Amino acid sequence: PTCPLHALPLHVLEIDGEPLLVRNPVVYCPSLNVLRHCLARRRPYGGVPTAAVFGDPNGDRAEAAQLVAHLEQRLQTKPLVKQAVTCEAITAAISGQDFIHFQGHAVHEPKDPLASYLALADTRLTAREVFALPNLQADLVALAACESAANVIATGDEPLGLIPAFLYAGTNSVLATLWKVQQKAAALTMQLFYDRLLDSQNVVHKAEALRQAMLTVRETSGFESPYYWAPYILNGDWY
Repeated sequence: PTCPLHALPLHVLEIDGEPLLVRNPVVYCPSLNVLRHCLARRRPYGGVPTAAVFGDPNGDRAEAAQLVAHLEQRLQTKPLVKQAVTCEAITAAISGQDFIHFQGHAVHEPKDPLASYLALADTRLTAREVFALPNLQADLVALAACESAANVIATGDEPLGLIPAFLYAGTNSVLATLWKVQQKAAALTMQLFYDRLLDSQNVVHKAEALRQAMLTVRETSGFESPYYWAPYILNGDWY
């Protein structure tokens, strides 16, 4: 995308009367140069990937807590939840992990996009601080938090926000949301995404797993509007 198009869910554009997502998996990236680095960092992993899961740090999302319990089983990891989701704990837990999942609140700061942050139990983790996270080499960072994909476009068509921060810091791909999401739809989308991605019988790549998850939510009664199923975008390496 370019300029204001960074803020639009281009996968919703209709092709022959259906959203593009029906026909194709869709992946985004701030620039071709960033994509080149993401693809160069690609590394294989066998079996269940290592993971760090963080959920409901503010203790106000029942759906988030249920999803984290599901991910504990699928990813075979012990999640950090509620008051345990501190800056110190996150910094230690993410080191060298394949997957990093955050289920909580994000805040976009349009006047200072590098001050955009994930709300932790004890403080804020800003985009500016993400650049300094040690040993961040995740294949996937999922930011299941409102407006975590929001950016400000700087000079040179350079987006600034949480997604570019994680990509430049060493992450291969970032899954985030363009707007304030509905909690039940968000939890369902994330559960379906991981279930498809981790299905050992029918192996699919990240972009295809997200496509299938969003289309399933689109077909769910009450969630047919793009508001519910369309805010999720995958940035970086799609495989």
